[in-house]
Amino acid sequence: MEETERGVLKDGDPHPAAKIALKWIRDNYSYQELMLQLEAFSSCAIEGNRLSEILGETLRRLLNNEPISDRYIMGLSWYLFDNKQSEINEEVECGGCGKKINKSKMHPETCVCYECYAKQHLSW
Repeated sequence: MEETERGVLKDGDPHPAAKIALKWIRDNYSYQELMLQLEAFSSCAIEGNRLSEILGETLRRLLNNEPISDRYIMGLSWYLFDNKQSEINEEVECGGCGKKINKSKMHPETCVCYECYAKQHLSW
């Protein structure tokens, strides 16, 4: 029996984090959201964007249940993770006071910050 060096993957063994990366994609993106991502990647790939070419093909293979290398899965999940973080940290303008605030601090139904929401809806 051939012994593998500690911390080194055997040829053909996927990286253990690839399963975590795949699970993260499935837990954080619906099928519809992934299709929108694929459309965006395809649009950019037509213009010669190499990153979009690779990510789009990886996502296409994922959606079609085709085999994908672990490094491609990890690359796709890292890109999607970064994209999600950008959405979360996006700054928007409050519809009440006009201040620029983090999107996560915006009341989801009224498009105003929680401070303005409290002033409008709560009386002390």
